[in-house]
Amino acid sequence: MIDWFYDAGTSDDPIVYDDAELESYRLARTHLQNSIRINPNDPTAHALLGNAFAEIDGDAERQLDCYCKSLALDPDDDGIVVARLGWYISNGQLNDALVDLLHLESLDSDHASPMRTHYENAVNGG
Repeated sequence: MIDWFYDAGTSDDPIVYDDAELESYRLARTHLQNSIRINPNDPTAHALLGNAFAEIDGDAERQLDCYCKSLALDPDDDGIVVARLGWYISNGQLNDALVDLLHLESLDSDHASPMRTHYENAVNGG
C-alpha cells in the first residue's frame, strides 16, 4: 500500500526542515490527528502519524505505537509491516523484527527478500 515506508526508521541521517516546512508538517500532523478522531479505523492515517511524530519531534516511541495501531487494524499491509520491521531493526529489537520478517515472508511480499538481508546484516553486526 505505502511502498515508501520501506526505509522508514532505517536512516542515520537527520531530517532537517526550515521553519515553513516544519509548520506545514505540523499542520499535516494536526490533520492526521483529526482524521483519526473522525475515523479511528484508518490504518494508513495511524502509520503516517507515526512518521510525523518521528520526523517532527524525534519521538520514536510514538512512531512505533502508531505503527502497532496501524497493524492492529490491517495486519497484512506489507508496507507498514516493513516500516515497523525497519524500526525494530534500527532500534536493536531483533526478536520483534524476526516476528515481523516471518510475517512479511508469509505474505509473499516483494519486500521480504531485501528485508531478510537487512535483518541478517543487523544480526551479524553489519
